[in-house]
Amino acid sequence: MPNVQVNQEICIGCMMCAINCPDVFFIKEDGKSDVKTDEVARKEDPKKIQEAINMCPVQAIQWAQS
Repeated sequence: MPNVQVNQEICIGCMMCAINCPDVFFIKEDGKSDVKTDEVARKEDPKKIQEAINMCPVQAIQWAQS
């Protein structure tokens, strides 16, 4: 399964991903989202991660090959 990543340059910190998929995403001290770990993300249902990707208003979250 591919990994998921957050583009820090375009993330606006809206928190939609962390609210809807808290096992994978969190909000850093700078207010931007990030992935907890690739290992955690691999255990989550890919459909739930895809929902978080789809909710991002600036399309900052993407699947990335490991």
